[in-house]
Amino acid sequence: KRPLMGAAAATADIVFVTSDNPRREDPAAIVEAVAAGAAGGHARLVTEIDRRAAIAAAIAAAGPGDVVLVLGKGHERGQDFGDVVLPFDDAAVAREEAARR
Repeated sequence: KRPLMGAAAATADIVFVTSDNPRREDPAAIVEAVAAGAAGGHARLVTEIDRRAAIAAAIAAAGPGDVVLVLGKGHERGQDFGDVVLPFDDAAVAREEAARR
């Protein structure tokens, strides 16, 4: 399923692949699996395990007329690491990073 998720971004100019709820898996392995599907048709593929850093980098890379889509978590407001769920809200992070520009 992860390579298919990466392939869904086939028409993007830049694809940022990051971690999403790794639970007990290695976040780097998750990123690698998604990136494998995303590789090939893009001007640029960026991998960043830290989700906040990936969102920040995507927003920083956006130019006039660009659209940044932050996908994967949907309505979820936490990031699962093992048995711990740490607060994390994609929309809030994106707003914070956009305000810094």
